[in-house]
Amino acid sequence: MRLVLALVAAFLGGYAAVHGLQRFAPEEVLAAVSFGLLPHIQEEENAEFGIDEAAREHDDDDGDDDDDDDSPVALLELDDDERVLIFPPGVAEANGIVATPVRATNWVDRHTSLGAVLDVAPLLREVAALRGTELVLDQSEARLKPLRARLERLRQAHESGLVLLADVDLAERALRDEEMVRAEQTAARARTLRQIRHAWGANFSSAAADRAPLLEALADRSQALVQAAFPKPLSGREFRAELRAGDTVRPAEPLGPGYAEVAGMGPDAVVLLAEGGGLRPGLRVEVSFVAADAAEPGFVLPAGAVLFHGEGVWVYCDLGGGRYGRRPLSGLRRLDRSWFVPEPVLESGVRVVIRGGQMLLAEEFRADIMREDDD
Repeated sequence: MRLVLALVAAFLGGYAAVHGLQRFAPEEVLAAVSFGLLPHIQEEENAEFGIDEAAREHDDDDGDDDDDDDSPVALLELDDDERVLIFPPGVAEANGIVATPVRATNWVDRHTSLGAVLDVAPLLREVAALRGTELVLDQSEARLKPLRARLERLRQAHESGLVLLADVDLAERALRDEEMVRAEQTAARARTLRQIRHAWGANFSSAAADRAPLLEALADRSQALVQAAFPKPLSGREFRAELRAGDTVRPAEPLGPGYAEVAGMGPDAVVLLAEGGGLRPGLRVEVSFVAADAAEPGFVLPAGAVLFHGEGVWVYCDLGGGRYGRRPLSGLRRLDRSWFVPEPVLESGVRVVIRGGQMLLAEEFRADIMREDDD
């Protein structure tokens, strides 16, 4: 076994002499070979980045050994409980490490759910029935006033002996019949409004009672109703809504809670009013609810910058001078293709590694192992 170790040491010593790595221990040279950080490997990678071949030949003609190109493996330094990887100048960048400043943004509490364009035909039928009832009621009200006046005249004439009591009885009966018609139509109107309120909510019941222009807009399809599940995190908060149908995004006005009888979405649904062009009944649309309260400041991290390891979430920060520190992340929120990080977690101006983070993580563990072996 000792003979084998002696042979390996002799081989590594010769390899180090050839490549100018005499100042490193054999195990460091071996790690440098395994991690692709030797000078000849670096030249191949530089060639991919378009370095002038003539300039490289000129450097070779100098005949001087450039110790800075003999890239050792990274060193691991503990600085105020922060673990810092230290590379020789240019080595990390040559091996694919890319860092960029974080981009400041404000987090907007946005929630998306699936909605459906409602068929307003049942509502319009109820409104039409209501209008018919109101027409009969108006006619009855118009007849009641002369009937009451006629009855009063006949009573006075009967007291004077000018008309018979039978004439007064007939006038009273005609008035009672008309009052019965009015009572029936009033009850029918109230019943229709209750049905509208039960199926469509108080806003539509009021709109029907007040003859609001909203109903005319729904009838000519210049406006449309959309019902969607309302996100619980926005309960009790001010919000705005917008819906997407195909490539079109349009604002939507909340009108009130939805009802299971309308689209089967349950009590947590909300009904929205939007421009009706192209929104046919039954069409499925994407509805976004955006909180209207203050936005939270923070930063956006590309997906490649965030590392999931063990039970933690991490990012490497470029500390300058070939130094890289791994920091924990908390409070992350998923965006479409990136992550939002609250402002206290990262500070403005910090440069984060967006490419090569996994390589840094592996190099940190390797340096940790070498550090333990040295101990």
